[in-house]
Amino acid sequence: MAEKIKFPADKFKEHKFIMDYNSYVMGVHNYYRIATHVSQDFTEIGFPVKRTMKCRLGQRLKREGNTLPPFVQQMYGKSRQLRYIRGLFVLPVSYVQTRPPKHRPRDWCVYTPEGRAAVHKALEKVNIPILHYLMEHPVRNESIEYNDNRLVLYCALSVAGASCHGGRCRELTT
Repeated sequence: MAEKIKFPADKFKEHKFIMDYNSYVMGVHNYYRIATHVSQDFTEIGFPVKRTMKCRLGQRLKREGNTLPPFVQQMYGKSRQLRYIRGLFVLPVSYVQTRPPKHRPRDWCVYTPEGRAAVHKALEKVNIPILHYLMEHPVRNESIEYNDNRLVLYCALSVAGASCHGGRCRELTT
């Protein structure tokens, strides 16, 4: 991506490439921020990326630029690694903030007998024959990821006590 930013056809292409890079970095940070010790891994990845950006973009990288949008200010405002090209922010790869997973009960821990019992108790609500049917009959012409997400969605909705019909989900009243 640094190569595309280095030799843009015009400033509009450069803006697009920078925003593509920023959206990639934000997406990766958002996905991996619940992992343990992810900051150390991103530091190892961030150093070569920072060095490549510095070598290829050189004097175009500045420490000051336009004001940040509120969501970027909230997530990356405290970072001293934030750089700008022509006033547009370039997000640092190594600045990731970890967060605990949402909507996950604290007693779910696969390393203790009590935690495993809590997980198994929640999974008792899943209808196994329907789950087997979904596994044995994947949606054709769709990716493995799509079919895997279909299984996870079914299990999550079963555990939560919800039902989906025609794309609309509702809570089951039992």
